[in-house]
Amino acid sequence: MTAKLNDTRSANNNTLVYPIVYLFRQCLELKLKDLITMGYSHLKRYDQTFPYSHNLVCLWAIYRKEILPQIDSNINSEILDRVEDLILEFQREDPNSFNYRYPITKGRDRKPTLQRQTVDLENFFAVMNNLITFFDWQWDMIAVSMDAEQSTR
Repeated sequence: MTAKLNDTRSANNNTLVYPIVYLFRQCLELKLKDLITMGYSHLKRYDQTFPYSHNLVCLWAIYRKEILPQIDSNINSEILDRVEDLILEFQREDPNSFNYRYPITKGRDRKPTLQRQTVDLENFFAVMNNLITFFDWQWDMIAVSMDAEQSTR
């Protein structure tokens, strides 16, 4: 299946791939919002929440700069920088969570939402697996910290 989706001769190549990419982007957005909610709860900042937007860079900045340093300041900054680079790349490609959701723009003068001819799915899946693993690791770290705090009460 991957070989067929990567075949640039297919006329509907991108319309088959876009939903896959969109769902992974949505997964990242939801994981970041979950980490922000969980992080603020752990920090007892109950009045704060994530912004109501699809901006991955904004969500990442809140988590990385406001929450993570108060929970674990020992995480390798190179890892965080690499995660940030990947989030920035996603944000450049699809700033409003629209481009991968729809193959063409809205309105009368419809244009392709992206200028890509292909998506390297093998690399994309590997990168997304690493990102999701990273966010799962962050979730586990906060959960363990919350459990440790409750067990000392």
